[in-house]
Amino acid sequence: MTGIDQLLLGEGAVGFTVFAWGAGALVCMQLSRSVLSRVGSRAVLRLAAPAVGLGVLAVSAAGSYPVLLAAVVVFGMAFGLT
Repeated sequence: MTGIDQLLLGEGAVGFTVFAWGAGALVCMQLSRSVLSRVGSRAVLRLAAPAVGLGVLAVSAAGSYPVLLAAVVVFGMAFGLT
């Protein structure tokens, strides 16, 4: 049973989930200039790279749609910083 079948998501919910990922990434991409100028790229990547991996794990372990949305946004934000 795939994740979409397990959560009983329709096409609209899947589309909104992809949109939430992109919105999280876009927000962090816009904020990355100020973050990078303050702490430097090395510090940002040391935090963002593992966060991407943890985000993927959180998305795969989501047991409900609200948890999936939260995990996807966090994953998108970490992805936007890398």
